[in-house]
Amino acid sequence: AVTYRTIERTTLAARTGKAGRPPEEIATTANGLTDLSSREQAVVRQLQARDAQVRQEENAHAAAAGDLATAPSYQFQRGPDGRLYAVGGSVDVSARPSSGSPEDLRRLGQRLTAAAVAAINPSGPDQAAARTGDGLKAYGERLAATRSDSEREHREASANNVSVVT
Repeated sequence: AVTYRTIERTTLAARTGKAGRPPEEIATTANGLTDLSSREQAVVRQLQARDAQVRQEENAHAAAAGDLATAPSYQFQRGPDGRLYAVGGSVDVSARPSSGSPEDLRRLGQRLTAAAVAAINPSGPDQAAARTGDGLKAYGERLAATRSDSEREHREASANNVSVVT
């Protein structure tokens, strides 16, 4: 992978006419931008800011989801400096309950919701995932209530020696 990137950067430099110049001839600014116009430098700064934001948000999703999450994956854009910047990303979260018990469903829903809203500004898909988590939590709660009612009926029937068929 490193070899590919090196070749790709060299090719990009050759196309832009920046190849073959000794390092001392390339003007470097304090923030590391080399030989770029002020407009290109502004684009790079915007890409750097977006990259930092995307990585922070995806890491927040992954941390909140814990062992239910995959590592973040990113979509990249090449800047005028030839570097790749993350401009989008995602974290896959497994929403499969381990046992299907009401408590397991509630916990899974809570974790899915927490992971979805972990970003500072949740996106549309993040909000949709949060609604899914809320729904899963509510379903677990309804299931628990139904089981509690059923168990209570069985206890009451047993106390009265009545057979209950459910």
